[in-house]
Order: sequence, then structure tokens, then C-alpha cells
Amino acid sequence: MDTEKYYFISYKWTRPGLGKWESSNRVSKVHPLVWLKDMIDNFEDTYRIEFYDEISKEHYDLLYGWID
Repeated sequence: MDTEKYYFISYKWTRPGLGKWESSNRVSKVHPLVWLKDMIDNFEDTYRIEFYDEISKEHYDLLYGWID
């Protein structure tokens, strides 16, 4: 049985001084709040999560590499 979890994340980001928010989506095996903390800690851009949901492995496999 597969106990790994998969997530769809919809988020916005902006670069310092850009003043315009860009929308993006991704799939992840990391919980979205852990992913957000990693992005904030390791990049100068500003990130905010708009939506996330747990998805099936089949949906993860379908989307991985296509929307990331």
C-alpha cells in the first residue's frame, strides 16, 4: 500500500521590485506548508499559496513535469 501523499499547489509569486504577482501551479510530494517555508527560506522571491489539495498518485504522475 502506498502511504506517500501527493499535493496539487496553486500559488502566486513576485520578485522584489517587480510589483506584479504571477500565478503558477505545481504538484509535490512535500506538504504545501513545508514547500512554502522552503521557498521563503531559500529564494528572494515572495510566495503565497492560493489553494492546495491532496491528489492521487495517478494525478501526480499525470501532471508531474507537465505543469512544474
